[in-house]
Amino acid sequence: MSFLGMADIAKDVPPFRTQKQLVVEGWNLKGNVFHRDDHAYLPLYEGNFVRHFDHRFATVDAGRRRDCTLQEKLDADFTILPRYWVPDALVAEKLGSRWLPRWCLSFRPATNRTNERTFLACLLPRVGVGDNLPLLLTAKEHVGAVPFLLANLNSFAFDYAVRLRLCRTKTKVSGSRLKHVTIGQLPIMPPTTYEQSCPWASNQRAIKAWILPRVLELTYTAWDLEPFARDCGYDGPTFRWDEARRFLLRCELDAAFFLLYGLTYDDATAILNTFSVVRRKEKDCFGEYRTQRVILEIYKAMAEAQRTGQPYQTLLNPPPADPRVAHPPRDKTSDMVIKKAGEVAKSVTALATKTGIHVPRPQEVETYLQAFPDLCPHVAKVLPLAKAELGHSAELTLDVFYDRDSDDRYLNLLVRQEHYSPRLMTRIKDFRAKKCEFLTSTEGWFHITTDFQKPHNKKT
Repeated sequence: MSFLGMADIAKDVPPFRTQKQLVVEGWNLKGNVFHRDDHAYLPLYEGNFVRHFDHRFATVDAGRRRDCTLQEKLDADFTILPRYWVPDALVAEKLGSRWLPRWCLSFRPATNRTNERTFLACLLPRVGVGDNLPLLLTAKEHVGAVPFLLANLNSFAFDYAVRLRLCRTKTKVSGSRLKHVTIGQLPIMPPTTYEQSCPWASNQRAIKAWILPRVLELTYTAWDLEPFARDCGYDGPTFRWDEARRFLLRCELDAAFFLLYGLTYDDATAILNTFSVVRRKEKDCFGEYRTQRVILEIYKAMAEAQRTGQPYQTLLNPPPADPRVAHPPRDKTSDMVIKKAGEVAKSVTALATKTGIHVPRPQEVETYLQAFPDLCPHVAKVLPLAKAELGHSAELTLDVFYDRDSDDRYLNLLVRQEHYSPRLMTRIKDFRAKKCEFLTSTEGWFHITTDFQKPHNKKT
């Protein structure tokens, strides 16, 4: 394994952009990625945005970080917004020649006495990360073991090993930062572990086949991690965020790793007792240390299954990653409509160019038309008419204008002349009155006007 931190937030501010800066510069936000032409700005994820098996723990709203709501997590299309975005090219530069799938495993190295846990890991889509949320990179041949590594890193057994290591190196848990060298010295299960037969399940079933559906249901709750699910061999929709099921899924994984580490029931009991913040919070909330009770109950059932050869029966009904706990499949019709809207928008910019109208930023125009598809047929009809009536002594430019004061965008057809005629605005108004009556009943803004600038092909 190797480690990679892409950006130090305290030092690398210059290449960063805020949402406001990117909007002003003409970038278009889709999900949480900004696009312009063939370039992209990726969201910069920070350590306090994530939790165990959760890449949507917190978001930035009106400039302030807040926890994501349950309603947002129930929405598989919801993506968090960061404080900053970084160029996709910077991410590629930092990765260098390293192989990386379209998703990545990250961990949070910062620890604090008030945290429930010392170590947490989660999967991310392809994004930028700060130095407080480095990536954990594996060799290409071991990428199939990443789901099991994720489960291992998020287990109570591993977390306890992290705490022991910090104590032995005389590192204070409060405010400390785990070193990469420290992580490399921790007892992480090798990939071969998961190829073995699962001792508490059917003898013909490998450990990886038991763990994978639990990791999938915990992790694949949003469409931005679809590449991860596909790489795991799962081609279904995302799984619904269900707090009760997530609790049991994690308890089953924790009990499993206590057994895989060869720890006894008494060992597991003692280890769970060391997580005082978890214990205190659960006693305040539930009147008992619920996590400990459920994990130990599952541990007993699994140990009994190992002893008798009778497979362990999951507490989850339906079982992990069952299609009944997934969202409905994505509406293919909606995808086709989106694709069709993109094709129609491209045909409008192609028509403008063919007609002799200057389109300096075709992708901006196409993105705008996709947002207001009803404009497309009307704009396509008006462009050749405008060229014929207004373009014989002028250059026409089709572009998107951003009004910083109102934060609105407009599709503009600009009429530019080398020497402006006093009657130009009158001619434009007459043309709009005759040919643009559709604007009163169509969503979106399409303005025909002039900015009194020199024509593009006349600039020096």
